[in-house]
This record gives sequence, structure tokens and C-alpha cells, in this order.
Amino acid sequence: MKYLKYMNEKLKSEVESDLIRIADDSMPYLYDEGYYVWANSQRWGNTKKSTTFINLAKKSGNSYTVFKWEDIKDTYITFIQYISDIYEIDKVQITLITNNKDNVLKSYHYLMKYGNGFINNDYTFEDVVNDNIADDKLITQINLYVNVVYEK
Repeated sequence: MKYLKYMNEKLKSEVESDLIRIADDSMPYLYDEGYYVWANSQRWGNTKKSTTFINLAKKSGNSYTVFKWEDIKDTYITFIQYISDIYEIDKVQITLITNNKDNVLKSYHYLMKYGNGFINNDYTFEDVVNDNIADDKLITQINLYVNVVYEK
């Protein structure tokens, strides 16, 4: 499957496509449980450096849902260790949700209206591989930021 092109691959950078392929190879059982990944790159002006991030989130039916670090940590730690052999990891940003009684991620407006909110916590590569993340926090998504330097 890794040799098949994505329908929109020509719109993705080489790094984005590479990160998605690595995620596909590293986390297939998470996909079976409703998790999915997407990637984006940000490059400003004529700089030779860009940041590419790959996001992990979970869906249940048509809704996003929260998950816990303990549900994915073994697979995600292996994934991030592999990525670190290829790319420079800038940070891992984990978006936590507060005060969510039914564990289903509603729209942002709904969450704010009923007193729910988001907290973005930044972690280092070492924090993640050493499992310095609370197992019981409700997570909406994980963003892995990698730095890429271009020769041109």
C-alpha cells in the first residue's frame, strides 16, 4: 500500500507524504480503532527552514472523540522514535480538553458555551519517549512538529 499514491499527493510536500507513509506503516491498528492522521507544512518567506506537523486525532462516527494517552502511548512512542531518526523534532503539542462529561468532542462553540475548553501543552521529544505525560488526561489531538531545512 505504501507504493500507491494518494489522490492529492501532488498537493503535499515530500515531507508531508513521507510522514503520512510512516504513520500508515507504524500505526495501522490505531486506524482500525478510528484514529487518523493528516499533515501540513508551514514555510515563511524565503527562509530555508519550514515546520511540518503531523496530527493524530480520533473519530467516532461523524464526531471527533477524545482519547487517553494510555490508549496510544506504546504505538505513538515507537512512531516518534522512528521519526526522530529521520527528522529533527521541534515539539509535540497535545491538546487536552477540560470538563467534558460525555467524552465526545463537540463543536468549539458548544464547548465554550457549556464551560468546556482546550489546553495546548507542549512536550519535548524526551518527555514523550520517557512517558512523562499523564495517562488519564482527555486528549483531542496530538501534533508532532518537525523542522525541515531546504537547500534552495
